[in-house]
Amino acid sequence: MKKVLLIAFLFTINQVMKSQTINQSIIFSGTTSSYASFGNINELNGVNQFSFEAWVYINAWNVNSYVFSKTAATLPAQNRIDIQLGQLSTKRLYFHVANNGNSYAQVDNSAIAVGQWNHIVMAYDGTKSAYNMIRVYINGTQVTSGITYSSGNGTLPTTTSASTGAFELGKSFDGRIDEVKIWNYAITAADIDMKNTINKYHPLYANLISYWKMDKSSTSIADTKNLYQGTLTGASLVPVTDNNVFKYKIVSGYIRSNFYESGQVSEEYVRNNNDLIYLAANPYANGDLFFEYPVNNGVLTNATYLASFASRNGVMDFSGSGASMNCGGDLLNKSTAGLGAFSFATWVYIDQWIENSSIFRKYESATKNIDLQLGTAATNQLIFHLSNGADNYVTANNSGIATGGWHHVAVTYAGTAGANQQVKIYVDGISVPVSYKNGDGLLATTGPFSRSNFELGVNFDGKLDETSLNLLSLSSSEINTIKNNEIVVDSWNETKTCAHWKYDDVSQPGKDSRTWLGVLDGLKQTLSSYNGAEIRLGISGGDWKTMIATPTARTNFANNVKNIVETYGFDGVDLDFEWCLTTQEWTDYSAAILALNTALSSTSNFSVTLHPLYYKISPAAISVLDYVSIQSYGPSPERFPYTEFVNNVTAMLNYGYPAQKLIMGMPFYGATTDNTKATVSYRAIVAQYPSLDPSLDNALMNAPTSKDITFNGQQTIIKKTKYVRDMALAGVMYWDTATDVDYLNQLSLLRALNTVMNANLELTVAGGSLTSRKANNETLEINANYVVSVFSVYPNPAQNIFTVVLPAEQKGFIKIYNLTGQQLFTQSLNDQKEISVNSSNFKSGIYIVKYIDEKGNSKTTKLIKN
Repeated sequence: MKKVLLIAFLFTINQVMKSQTINQSIIFSGTTSSYASFGNINELNGVNQFSFEAWVYINAWNVNSYVFSKTAATLPAQNRIDIQLGQLSTKRLYFHVANNGNSYAQVDNSAIAVGQWNHIVMAYDGTKSAYNMIRVYINGTQVTSGITYSSGNGTLPTTTSASTGAFELGKSFDGRIDEVKIWNYAITAADIDMKNTINKYHPLYANLISYWKMDKSSTSIADTKNLYQGTLTGASLVPVTDNNVFKYKIVSGYIRSNFYESGQVSEEYVRNNNDLIYLAANPYANGDLFFEYPVNNGVLTNATYLASFASRNGVMDFSGSGASMNCGGDLLNKSTAGLGAFSFATWVYIDQWIENSSIFRKYESATKNIDLQLGTAATNQLIFHLSNGADNYVTANNSGIATGGWHHVAVTYAGTAGANQQVKIYVDGISVPVSYKNGDGLLATTGPFSRSNFELGVNFDGKLDETSLNLLSLSSSEINTIKNNEIVVDSWNETKTCAHWKYDDVSQPGKDSRTWLGVLDGLKQTLSSYNGAEIRLGISGGDWKTMIATPTARTNFANNVKNIVETYGFDGVDLDFEWCLTTQEWTDYSAAILALNTALSSTSNFSVTLHPLYYKISPAAISVLDYVSIQSYGPSPERFPYTEFVNNVTAMLNYGYPAQKLIMGMPFYGATTDNTKATVSYRAIVAQYPSLDPSLDNALMNAPTSKDITFNGQQTIIKKTKYVRDMALAGVMYWDTATDVDYLNQLSLLRALNTVMNANLELTVAGGSLTSRKANNETLEINANYVVSVFSVYPNPAQNIFTVVLPAEQKGFIKIYNLTGQQLFTQSLNDQKEISVNSSNFKSGIYIVKYIDEKGNSKTTKLIKN
């Protein structure tokens, strides 16, 4: 977030107003007409156990005011449960459990302090013996002295009354109340976690009756567990900025396109973070931004859309001389170099053979170009140029392509392959013989680095359909898959498709349907019914050192980032430039941070990612950043232990990073203990050890070589997270969302982290009251305001057969993967609403079920196989 550094008060306000969920509380005015009502909570009627838990701030001690109360609507009024403030002189608290009689326990000289936040628990158990029916905890400590009972014999009624009176908070109370939980049993000290919120994966979640976090709405109180929504009367919701024990924290994770699109990062995993950094862009030397999957929408010249032609629907018609479709300059190169491999494929219909016309072309000069040309007509020659410093090409004579009919044409390039193996040209799925210009049978090992435009149909007279580029050199079978099927991005190699022109959109016939925006849209859809999460643009690598070295490039970079953030609705940006090695580089990097801060709007959250060895940006740069993430991990195993983590925090604080800006990184992967710096994902460790001991931080891996691996198990992740919380740092970051096991797996590191630092994403309450809650707590129905899951599976967990159900008859595909991304099942849909799947051959575990519609949009859910 851009900062205007005038006075400390402005800094404090900016720190509070983040778009992550803001912690709120109810503020009460201290009168009988100021309260929150939740109706009759049936689970509190006629029961022998319950617990009330809340954060309470007493502004002024109003005698006989209530923290909470549930009193009979009619006489006898003694039928009630409540926590009531008694006389001020002894700071007396009353804990009523009255059933046809005024029965209560009272605590004198309580530890509750006026003018600060206090955590209070009332645990009632009518089955206990005398003097044990009420337990009171204040700020996590059980009250063991000063408790007396109205009965004189230490007893209370064995059950609450069956009163139907409304449950209320704050009547006559002067102060604030936050984080209210009601449990269906008498909780113990071990059950209390007053420093964190809880979610549906909490081990005691089934025992939770109601949970009001006060965060969802400005006018009503949403029950995140049950149906007891609250109505405010003479009270309001206000941000909490002064509770130094209970604070919301940042939980930040990185998203990488290929892993996300291949189904290795589930929606549930995404929803348990509140800061998602989508690593999508790299800087060019001049400050322009490069995207590996750029937006390549074509600009047409002497080319027109045809709704259908010769049995194909949606094609592009090029009219010969002067024709082209210009797709921009970011294809067939990286931000610093040319490509070492790629594949091009398209359907071609040649109306007239124009020699030297190009099916595709990226041309800067005769010695710096890539293209696929029509050569000599007499021999149906195809020419593939790849010139990187010298004019070079291969030819395919008698290729089999001809005028007057559709042919599928593809070319693959692998720069590291041996002589006569770098290039393959396919016509109608068959590899045709090629000849190399040079006698050594070799082209350059990479294509040229050129920002010249990639063009389709240059001077070409004919039609193109289903044109694509892939960043890999695809196999013969993969080329034939593209030839025979529509591209569906659901496997690792298909995620490498960097451009795909379908020519199906009459309003924008040159539209590229395969861009980085697909992942952004998927993340937004996943979070569309939730509040409290940010999606920020991650920028890394590229020619960043050249970019930061000049003011002109820095300014251009800042303006380009600003435009992307604002155009596509990012919540901010994270820079991950690894690493500055000289004082001048740190000076330049700091200048780039200042330039970007100047360009960004005041609502954009801005962070940089640094390392315990590489962190020396200037104080001025630190001052304008919202957060600084520290990669307290690495390929060196010495970075992994808890003690090193603590040392890293100390070093960063000593350097001058404010605690409230510091986000500490943790590894969700392992490194070879012998310091050879090979790494392995935590997912792979658990795959080899499915019953991994959470206390372990070392494991012997069998693959790729037999080596001992140092990593962080669940207990170490929890310990590090607690340290961040207790040191009042901003939060935690980890690398990354794809290296952990799925969130439904009990061994998930993120799931362990959330037990200390929950991400606090909640379904949005808007325009109505809750009407139902699904058993898996995934989908709430609130009038028509919630997005219902696209499909479901049942039974879940399954044994040998399960059914996939869609909301209506659909076309598309159902695919099933294991958690390593291996596809185990695929079936096309032809106007079907459901299909049955035989899973008898699946091993016990968790699987990803994916539905892909006709347009390539996808939705995933989880299947548990017993």
